[in-house]
Amino acid sequence: MNGPLNYVNPHAAIRWLEAIGFEQLTRNGDAHLGTEIVRLVRNDVVIEVGQAYDEFEMPSHRRDEPGARTVATDDVSSIYSAALRAGGTSLDPPAIAAPGMRAARVLDTGGYEWTFVTMSD
Repeated sequence: MNGPLNYVNPHAAIRWLEAIGFEQLTRNGDAHLGTEIVRLVRNDVVIEVGQAYDEFEMPSHRRDEPGARTVATDDVSSIYSAALRAGGTSLDPPAIAAPGMRAARVLDTGGYEWTFVTMSD
């Protein structure tokens, strides 16, 4: 975890994250003051969501974005579909990315890039 992902609408981001299998662990700070940080977990992945105050705190999508989020899953197609239904934007639909690996990429509701990966033997 490298610090919170900041969103203009953190509540929408949390709903999106819950749609792809994250669960809330803790809430700290004050939502009315814009200082609330929500910690969520999915398997062993823990992230924090916070409030962005202007466009300078929001991501600009780039393929080489450092720290792009990767989620290992048993079913890339299911999580990809859930991500789109919850308001995500497709970058790459599920496909074979390498021998024994399927992957898909989406942007979440705040513009952060996520990669979903399934490895098989």
